[in-house]
Amino acid sequence: MTNYAKLGEYIAYQRQFEDASTRRRDMLAMLENRALAARMSAETSINADELIALVKDAVSAENEMRAALDIANKAAPLCGEPEIQLNPHHHSVTSR
Repeated sequence: MTNYAKLGEYIAYQRQFEDASTRRRDMLAMLENRALAARMSAETSINADELIALVKDAVSAENEMRAALDIANKAAPLCGEPEIQLNPHHHSVTSR
């Protein structure tokens, strides 16, 4: 028998996990682009405030991503859904 309340919780936190994972990836890509631009041209000034903000946003997204993952995975066995795991080679998720 499916626990629909837990299924709703699982789906909600799975989506939150995916959104936070995308934000984390985007912040890290922007950080990489800023570093590459500075490395490629001495004319590009380094904006420390911008880099710090990107790092903070990436860390915040990662914390949200991992918290949502934990809650979704606790709900998974209660609603018959597979646990979500981090894919080490991509920003996406895989089922166990």
